[in-house]
Amino acid sequence: MVVITIDPCDVSRAIEIVYSMRAHGYLVSIDFDWKYVPSNSMSWENNHPTAQFTLYNDVLASWFRLKYE
Repeated sequence: MVVITIDPCDVSRAIEIVYSMRAHGYLVSIDFDWKYVPSNSMSWENNHPTAQFTLYNDVLASWFRLKYE
């Protein structure tokens, strides 16, 4: 299991990545999970949106890093 954070990432880009992965045949909750973390203007630590992808296969994680990071 590999967790990859795309920082910064707006919600439309995160959904575009999910659609692309599903188009390649990968399934949510089986091959990968994802979550969108919106910006928090009340905190100094997270003042911009991010997307976190949890990938359950090392080969998929390598492909994901090459394509989206």
